[in-house]
Amino acid sequence: MDSSPFDALSTSGPAPSETAKKHDEKQTQSSDAGVPIFFDAFEIYPEKWKAMTFIAVPFYSFYLGTPRVDGVAFLPNFNPDLGISLGYKGWSLRFTEPFNILPDYENSRRGDSTKQEFILSISWHQFAIDVYTQYYKGFYISTPVTSLGGGQPQKYAQLPDTQVHNAGANLYYALHPEKYSIAAAFAHTEFQFKSGGSSIYNLYLNRLDMNPGSQFIAGTAPGANLRPQISAGTFWSAGASAGYGYTYAYERYFVTAQGMLGLGPQFQELADNGGEYDRFNLQMKINAALAFGINRRYDFAGFQGLLDSIYGQIRDGQLASSLVSTMIYYGRRF
Repeated sequence: MDSSPFDALSTSGPAPSETAKKHDEKQTQSSDAGVPIFFDAFEIYPEKWKAMTFIAVPFYSFYLGTPRVDGVAFLPNFNPDLGISLGYKGWSLRFTEPFNILPDYENSRRGDSTKQEFILSISWHQFAIDVYTQYYKGFYISTPVTSLGGGQPQKYAQLPDTQVHNAGANLYYALHPEKYSIAAAFAHTEFQFKSGGSSIYNLYLNRLDMNPGSQFIAGTAPGANLRPQISAGTFWSAGASAGYGYTYAYERYFVTAQGMLGLGPQFQELADNGGEYDRFNLQMKINAALAFGINRRYDFAGFQGLLDSIYGQIRDGQLASSLVSTMIYYGRRF
C-alpha cells in the first residue's frame, strides 16, 4: 500500500465507547508518553514488554486414506503443554514443555511420544507473521471410527520411532484495520473496543517431513494394524488463503473468530512400495481461530482455539496434516 494503515482510520460512524471518550484527548500522544494511543476502534498499549503463561492442549495427526473413511490416522500420545510466551512490542517467542497427565495404562495403550515446538510471532496493526517448527516422535495408529467412538482398544498399534517435522510461516493481512485488529485478540498488544470485522488474506509456506521408521508394535484394534505405505516423504506446500475475521467487544471483554480457506501447489518427494518419485499436486489449507477473554491495560486472560490443516493427494489416496489446539492463558504487560 502507498499510504499508512492509519490513513484509512475513520472518525465517522457510531459514537465511540465510554473508554474511548474518556481518553480522546490522548489520541495524538506517542506510546512513549506512557498512555494508550486511541483510534476509532482500538487502542495501542504503551507498555513494550509482556509475559504470558498458558496451558495448551494440542492434538496433532497425519492421516493417510481415501475419500471413504477407511484410512488410518497417526497420532502422538496425548500430552498437554505448559508454556510461556515472552514479547517485546509486536514480537513474541513461545516455548512449551509437555507434561504427562495420563495414567500408566493409558500410556501403555498408546505408547510414548516426544514433542518439541518453537513459535516466533510478529504483529503490527493489520499485519501478522508467525514462523513455527514442530517435531514429534512416537505415534499410535487409529481409524477415524475408533478415535471418535466410545470403545477404546486394549492396545493401539504403535510406531515408536516414527518422526514428523512440521515447519512453516504465515503472513496475514487485514484489509480494514480501522474495523478489525489481528493483534488485539492474538498478540495482546492492542485492544479493540468497538465491534467490527474485516476480510483477511494469508500467504503461507509449509514443509512436512515424515519418516515412519522401522519399529512396529501390533495392537488389538481391528483395522488399525496397517503400517504406513510410505517409507519417507517430504511435502512442500505454498499458497494463498482468504477469509474473514470479526471481533465482538463489550467494555474490556472480547470474542474474536476468524477463518480462511486456501489453495496452492504442493511438491512431493515420496518413497513407498512403488519406488521413489517426485511430483507436483494441489493442496488445500483450512485455518480457523477462536479467542475470547478480557484485555485490560496491564493484564489479560482468556481462551484460544486453533484449527490448521493441509490436505493433499498422494497416488490414489489422501494425506492430511492437522493441528487442533486449545489454550487458556494469563499475561501481564510492563
